[in-house]
Amino acid sequence: GDIVDAVFGDVLNGRSTDLTDAVILTPRNVDALRINDRVLDRLNGVTQTFLSEDEAVVDHLSDSLNFPTEFLNKMTPTGMPPHALHMKVDCVVMLLRNLDVINGLCNGSRFIVKHIGQRVLICEHAVGSRQGYQVLIPRIDCYYTHRMLPFRLRRRQFPLRLSFAMTINKSQGQTFSRVGISLQDPIFSHGQLYVALSRARSQQGIAVDAAQQLMRNIVYEEVLR
Repeated sequence: GDIVDAVFGDVLNGRSTDLTDAVILTPRNVDALRINDRVLDRLNGVTQTFLSEDEAVVDHLSDSLNFPTEFLNKMTPTGMPPHALHMKVDCVVMLLRNLDVINGLCNGSRFIVKHIGQRVLICEHAVGSRQGYQVLIPRIDCYYTHRMLPFRLRRRQFPLRLSFAMTINKSQGQTFSRVGISLQDPIFSHGQLYVALSRARSQQGIAVDAAQQLMRNIVYEEVLR
């Protein structure tokens, strides 16, 4: 069956309302983005789309002409919000920056979007001791640098991603009642399969969608010595 139905079927069919206790994990950032949009499409409600304002920050202004806006818009590096952020009321999102650590607005926290405004969102803490508390999340400048990039990407956007699906690495330290593991591409780093399987509270809560029947669990022997 379909991994989205296996994990979110009860919610999508109206038998449950808890979207936050389920997740789909995948090794690659690009697959998580694709699955998130699939789940959002099937949620009730009207999709609202927010486009970021992108800029290549360079040492010399003339260099910025080498990086047209259309090129920057297509980039969605790990840890950055997408250029086109699609949301619906009651969708689940993950915060990608530390905004107010003391009040739980920190990188990796998950929220439910309750009201969508042009400049600010009203969101509720999804889990933990602050569950149900409402917070405001504004658009901010998010920066991305990489040694292979000749510029720094500045993206003005809500510092969020949809969080029905996430990468296995981003899921560390969290547990869920239902976990789908989408392995259309092989696992590529040490211990990732263990991390993915151990996010579920019970064996019954795991669904695996793999391109092959057998999975390699990548282990670096030098780590185990």
